[in-house]
Amino acid sequence: MTKNYKVVYKMVLIAVFSALAYVGTTINIPLPAGGKIHLGNFVCILSSLLCGGVVGGISGSLGMGLNDLVFYSSYPATIIRTFIIKLILGLTVGFLFRFILRRKYNSKFLLYGFSSLFLLVFCYSLFVFLFKEATIVINESKSIKLNIMLPISSAVFGMLLLFGAIFSHRLNKIQSTALFATSVGIIVNVVGEFLLRMPLVMIFEDLNITGAFVKSLSSLPSAILTGILTAILITLIFYPLLMATKNIKVLDLNLDEYNE
Repeated sequence: MTKNYKVVYKMVLIAVFSALAYVGTTINIPLPAGGKIHLGNFVCILSSLLCGGVVGGISGSLGMGLNDLVFYSSYPATIIRTFIIKLILGLTVGFLFRFILRRKYNSKFLLYGFSSLFLLVFCYSLFVFLFKEATIVINESKSIKLNIMLPISSAVFGMLLLFGAIFSHRLNKIQSTALFATSVGIIVNVVGEFLLRMPLVMIFEDLNITGAFVKSLSSLPSAILTGILTAILITLIFYPLLMATKNIKVLDLNLDEYNE
């Protein structure tokens, strides 16, 4: 491929996956507490795994961002958050997937390692929250106050990675690496949604920090459930689709080298 052809080819891929991300976000299940379970993240991660983080990140950002612009035009905080977080989501998954494959790291070991780390954080933070003053003292002038969300979120992330690690024994190297990259991307998305929503709603909706925290907290169930659905669909669909399109060479890796 010439340089100009590659640029045009990537632009076409971005246009296609952006449209799919838009449609995927439109296909959703609203939740009573607010938020929705949708397929937009699945399209963003799928395109990142197939075509690279740049294509996936831009596609997810544009597709889901434009969807929010159409359906939530009166909520600028939501639109800005989506554009930023989905770009980060795609870049994270695409880069991590290729980095681990090229370095030949054991993705199954990484799944077990990160799940153990999150579960250790859960056990420690829960113990501190329940039986001690919920503050970790760093020195005389610095301390960190623990919130109940720390043990809850670390438990959810730890279990997500642990289930992925157990299931990965049925997968080959490419599949298990894709599952690990997807799991990390889901965690980045959930944490990013929560952290970025707070300052944005404080700015655009004139809420105090308590109101912003509660509103951000209410979005976590939809982000987590969407993430679980995304991980399941990626595990089922990514590898067969990759094998079906490998001759198109959208993936800049020698697939035969990484199959077990």
